[in-house]
Amino acid sequence: KDSSGRSLTGLGHGAPGGTLGLCVPEVELALAVTASKLSPKRTATIRIVEVMLRELGLKLDTEAAGLLRDL
Repeated sequence: KDSSGRSLTGLGHGAPGGTLGLCVPEVELALAVTASKLSPKRTATIRIVEVMLRELGLKLDTEAAGLLRDL
């Protein structure tokens, strides 16, 4: 969601260990996170994505956060 609460559409793909790529075309955002240590819970990856999105005035909704954990 953006800072006004509007839902945005994103597309992404995750790999084992926390590596992922995602884009949000509506705001011209592309993001990739690579992990040097495997983490089955992806805690660090999720936190990195949340911080980066917050800096851009965006945030994950509950459904999107759940999808990141389940990749």
